[in-house]
Amino acid sequence: VTGMYPTLLQDPLIISLARTYKRTEAQVLLRWIHQQGVASNPRSMNETHMIENLDILSNPFTISDDDMLRIANLAQDTCEVDPSWYECVGDGNLP
Repeated sequence: VTGMYPTLLQDPLIISLARTYKRTEAQVLLRWIHQQGVASNPRSMNETHMIENLDILSNPFTISDDDMLRIANLAQDTCEVDPSWYECVGDGNLP
């Protein structure tokens, strides 16, 4: 979360939802990703954060459909990934 979208952790909506669901802001965002069926690879060197990241699976919660949409609408017109960071491997054609 902090690597790609650090501002989301301070977004008022995410802060509010974290309070509502009694979770951390990062847990709300990770759960939002997980609930869409998207694989995530949360990384941390902080043991507390590692435990919190895994907690969304071992102690699951469900974000309501309305809240899922509200989160999705946060990043409608933004792209914070610089495609020049990625290097093509092979001939560039997908199998």
